[in-house]
Amino acid sequence: PTNAHEKLHGSGFVPYIFTHKEIKSIFVAADNLSTGSTSFQRCAPLLFRLLYGTGLRINEALSLRISDISPGCKILLIRQAKNDNFRLVPMASSLTEHMSNYLEQMNYSEDDYLFQIGSGVPVRKNTAYDWFRECLWKAGIPHKGRGNGPRMHDLRHTFAVHSLQKAVENGTDINAFLPILSTYLGHQRISATERYLRLTAE
Repeated sequence: PTNAHEKLHGSGFVPYIFTHKEIKSIFVAADNLSTGSTSFQRCAPLLFRLLYGTGLRINEALSLRISDISPGCKILLIRQAKNDNFRLVPMASSLTEHMSNYLEQMNYSEDDYLFQIGSGVPVRKNTAYDWFRECLWKAGIPHKGRGNGPRMHDLRHTFAVHSLQKAVENGTDINAFLPILSTYLGHQRISATERYLRLTAE
């Protein structure tokens, strides 16, 4: 078939790997954006930290309910993962603190969505994408147009690359590390994780 090469080797899209400085700039932009909806100001700072700090897919993050967060906010239960799987995702202490502060302010019930636009309506993917574009603009990170990135999904790619970078710096055996990272990301095969790992200048 004419599209066999694309199916075998992917579309050829090269993900954008954010630098650590750019990640911080995105967080600052989300924290300090005074314009836009109140739901943006309420949800975006935690949402983008969650995507980068755990490597969740955007639909996994937006599907989270309060009951999916462990007491103490240390572990997430991902129910609606790809391929109808579920997994437990531990969070770093800094992300746990942000999550705890957010929940204290929101006072949601167990069945409520973690990210919602009033009256229990969950944030939609397109809305989150618009928020992301706004933060990129405020952070001074150029966007190359729809389909060319940077995309929200590139936060997941960046999580994988930065995790590998940290493992290398800590002297971790990469052969032992990759299966752990693969499980954390919810991949069924290590080969799926390998596609996320790209060398960067850092």
